[in-house]
Amino acid sequence: MKILIFGGTTEGRVLSEKLSERIKTNRIKEGSIPGGEADYAIDKNENTIDRIVVSVASDYGEKMLHDISGIEVHVGRMERDEMVTFIKENAFDTVIDATHPFAALATANIKAACEESGVRYLRLRREEDEAVTDAKDADIIYCDSCDEAAMKLRELIEDCDDGTQSIRQQENSTDKSLTIYSDDKNILLTTGSKELKCFTSLISSERIFVRVIPSEESIEKCLTAGIDRSHIIAEMGPFSYDENIKHITEHNITFLVTKESGNGSGYSDKLRAAADKNIISLVIKRADHEGKSMSEILELIC
Repeated sequence: MKILIFGGTTEGRVLSEKLSERIKTNRIKEGSIPGGEADYAIDKNENTIDRIVVSVASDYGEKMLHDISGIEVHVGRMERDEMVTFIKENAFDTVIDATHPFAALATANIKAACEESGVRYLRLRREEDEAVTDAKDADIIYCDSCDEAAMKLRELIEDCDDGTQSIRQQENSTDKSLTIYSDDKNILLTTGSKELKCFTSLISSERIFVRVIPSEESIEKCLTAGIDRSHIIAEMGPFSYDENIKHITEHNITFLVTKESGNGSGYSDKLRAAADKNIISLVIKRADHEGKSMSEILELIC
């Protein structure tokens, strides 16, 4: 069996590791790895894995896979027609879509390429993050898209500006509780670099801090969108509760924007940190709930 994995998620890396172990086991049994038992014949069946190729979009994605033995890595984004050619030329039997839950276009292209190529398509589903219930007391606004989140952010900022003006007019009041307000009303975007323009087109980039993976491509997209370099937090996640608290505090954040990205993404830690810092979270709802779990994929493959 020849398998092509479209990576881009933590689950994709974990799956690659687990399947690479299957290749290693097969080779030891066949005696092709030093120390293997040559007379230990493996049962050659349809679930024997001969080759695994993991396709990633960037050099950064390749670095995340460099220590997994037994796999090959293809670097570079592919359009649907390129996927079809790649699948046919390499005679893959199975394609596993382990792209991000919000990578809708990539998933659509992969699925269409598999249909055209006549190969099995499997979608690796990210599990829901049950720990999110820990943040139930947070002030959360759910949105259907980045565009909707940007619109609501602008409305919230305008409301805050109006409220601040009213409060400033009463600063001499004996009721000191009226003087609690934020001058900055800064935003921490943790939605990646692709949708930045929908926010910067409506909101001053001076208010926006962006957390992205430390790749040249992501940083360049931030700069192109008008984000000052000092407002770019280029670090590798997922981020812990304490790291989120640190970023919120250091940059005087009033609004946090995240995607409902599920288990293993640091989603729940972001919401808990926002709740404990008494800031508003805007959550872009996840539309992709289809696919199979890690254990279901492994059962089908192995």
